[in-house]
Amino acid sequence: MSKKEKKSQVVKKSSPFKGMFTFPMSYELTFVIIAFIYGMWFVYLNPPFHSNDEDRHFLKAYHITQEGLVPELSPDSTKVGSEIPANIPAVVMSFQGVPYFQGQKLNKRRVEELSKIPQLRNNKKFEHNFQWSTFPVPYLPASLAIMIADSEETTPVELGYAGRIGMLIFYIIFMFFIIRTTPVWKSVFFLYGLTPMVLYQSASVTYDVMSTSLTYLMMALALYYIFDKDAKFGIKDLIWLIVLFYFQRTVKNGYFLLAFIFLFIPNGKFDKSLNPWVFKAIILGALLIIINFGYSIWNFALSDVKEGYKQVHGFQKDFKFDSAYRQNNEILSDPIGFIGLYLKNWMWFRQEWLAGAIGRFGYSYSNLSDGFFVVHGLVLIGVAALDSGTKYEVPKLVKYGIFSLGLLTFLAVTVGFFISSPVGSNVIFGFQGRYFVAAVPFLLFVIFNNKIELEFWEKWQTVILGFYAVFMLSFAVSEMEALFYAF
Repeated sequence: MSKKEKKSQVVKKSSPFKGMFTFPMSYELTFVIIAFIYGMWFVYLNPPFHSNDEDRHFLKAYHITQEGLVPELSPDSTKVGSEIPANIPAVVMSFQGVPYFQGQKLNKRRVEELSKIPQLRNNKKFEHNFQWSTFPVPYLPASLAIMIADSEETTPVELGYAGRIGMLIFYIIFMFFIIRTTPVWKSVFFLYGLTPMVLYQSASVTYDVMSTSLTYLMMALALYYIFDKDAKFGIKDLIWLIVLFYFQRTVKNGYFLLAFIFLFIPNGKFDKSLNPWVFKAIILGALLIIINFGYSIWNFALSDVKEGYKQVHGFQKDFKFDSAYRQNNEILSDPIGFIGLYLKNWMWFRQEWLAGAIGRFGYSYSNLSDGFFVVHGLVLIGVAALDSGTKYEVPKLVKYGIFSLGLLTFLAVTVGFFISSPVGSNVIFGFQGRYFVAAVPFLLFVIFNNKIELEFWEKWQTVILGFYAVFMLSFAVSEMEALFYAF
């Protein structure tokens, strides 16, 4: 072989970005451009600390920059947190409690005034961190960005924007590799990843960003091993997979069933270092261990704090919360009645929950228009149906198995919230449609088929969906501005 041939072969092997800079552009590159532009728009258009629970999540991310991963006890043991500038929680709280349901909105001039309030770093006090027991890893992108932006001149609001940017960059990077990795479902990841609710949430300080990103990465890797004809699963892949399981399980509770997608990898895709059934047994065993003991390391790290903490703080003192009592005395004693109430909750809240997976913004609790949900829902279904064309066949076990994981997750999360609702409650407390976001691509997999292929679509789909995403997000931005602000 000549030197020229060897050189071209090396270049060919070491080119992970091959085919990305073509026309029409690849899904992953188109995603990065659109997600960055509109994500940054969301960062600054969304009022400070206004995404769901973002006030507490931001303060958790900021506390990490001061205390490290493990929080501290106050001298009197009545608080868990760290010493931080008193103006930071004060400014955060000044943006809370706007009664949007009464028609009140934020005044942009007032937002600008609050945004100029300084930290006053020389005026510190020990502040309680209400998220102190939450696993800290999902906040690290925000914490790192806050540390980079932090200075004497940086205001609390500017630190909030920095945290959002850190989360957005993390999400965009992960989505790039997710879309790049999977041989199928690229269009679904692209479109749903740019859906207003998903991008809005990903441009916020919340642990949902890492939870969603790791879950989608898990699905993309599984689809790679299932559909790529050259993919082989070996010992190294298994080790990395167990690491991914651990963090996907611990960054946010509720989505561990989705990890079972790796059991659908065909036996022929495992290398010969171990029997395929041994591989699957190890995967299953690792999943069960991590599901049951995933938080053990973090709980051990907190053991001294938990032992010394004299709890005087709480969110909800008007209700009695006792999941064991509800389970034994209200659910198991009348399972038919429980199922009836559960189904009624779906009837009562179906619009809010479905809207929350597509476009329901922050503390305004306002949905995008019904017409938008109909159009975008139909487009998502159409894109899922056309995704693979006739290139890939999928066994029914895999197709309906992946769908079932999504459906079981929907059911498990909602039932879990119902069980943990206050004693005597007939409604599911605290549940929102945004909790479905991680499972939606799994649920849509029931539409996967290899019967429909349109030549025009195969060639121009990234252009068509790119323009659609721009139109969709432009509409969402205009609606969001009207929802939050009075000019």
